Amino acid sequence: MSNVSETATNRRIGGSSVHFSCTHPTIWHFINVLRTEQKSRDADFARFVMGEEPPKKAEKFRRADAQILRLVERDDPLNIVEMLRGISRCYVMDPEAEA
Repeated sequence: MSNVSETATNRRIGGSSVHFSCTHPTIWHFINVLRTEQKSRDADFARFVMGEEPPKKAEKFRRADAQILRLVERDDPLNIVEMLRGISRCYVMDPEAEA
């Protein structure tokens, strides 16, 4: 699992008060939240295996993807450092600052 997906999972199960209504949940409550999250992941995977289209990305992510594609298609493959620098500008490193 990458850091990005770990961060997303952390936000889903711990970053909001949706699952935890108190600051120190019991171990059983925590386990039940993990089970619920696993069921959600399993359902997402089953939809993927069946060939269902994934949910549409948010507009800001579609714009970033288009910008990256333009950079990759336009740039000289020998100038990889400049291309990577341009791609890095498409990402916000602190997602909390943007929200």
